[in-house]
Amino acid sequence: MIAIKTMWKDETEIAANAFHDVIRIGGYATVWKLDRIVPSSCEGIVSLGLCAGLTPDVSIGQIMCASMVMTDRDTHEADKEWRGRISDRTKFNEVQPWYSSWDPGAANGISNKAALFRKSGAWCFDHDTVLVAEFAKLRKIPFVVFRAVSTNWIDDVPNSLDFFNLMGLGIQVNAGAFDYASLAAAVFKTGEWAVLESTLMTQYQTALAALRKAVALVDANFCWKGQRT
Repeated sequence: MIAIKTMWKDETEIAANAFHDVIRIGGYATVWKLDRIVPSSCEGIVSLGLCAGLTPDVSIGQIMCASMVMTDRDTHEADKEWRGRISDRTKFNEVQPWYSSWDPGAANGISNKAALFRKSGAWCFDHDTVLVAEFAKLRKIPFVVFRAVSTNWIDDVPNSLDFFNLMGLGIQVNAGAFDYASLAAAVFKTGEWAVLESTLMTQYQTALAALRKAVALVDANFCWKGQRT
């Protein structure tokens, strides 16, 4: 059995609708929390959801399957055979490298994205894959990344829209999965959200639609077992 880790409510619902015989974990977690709640029978884990693009070479709604994941402390390789089966089945290309960090605002704002790209050469960024990669290392199990781009390199995302700041607003739904629309509406009250509200929400919905379509191409077990074609 495999586990699928998501963050936002919409990502969690996509996973719930597409994959049934898996362990689904949504919302905020830590490596140690995952180690407590994920049964020892778990053989692999997927980082599923949305991500930010750090280069003009990626576009909104593009599906990314990471091969190497860089973090603030280490570099992790997504399982080669597993990601190969996903690529064979879906025809989506891999991206290398990828950056994931818990650092609040690490990829918010144009200057921060540019600095991260210069530092790492990463094409994409998210907050959740670092957790998946470190959990996989702890458990000595494989992992893969399957995400859709929802913000691009020129989106000047305000820091108040960062995941960690949103956590402080206390809006949580669906067993811990965060509702992006509700959180964004709360940020609107700060005045920073209004400038990007329409653009970011449109991109968010475009990315979600692409992710829904993409997971339909993956089998019910997320290509976990079987031979490459």
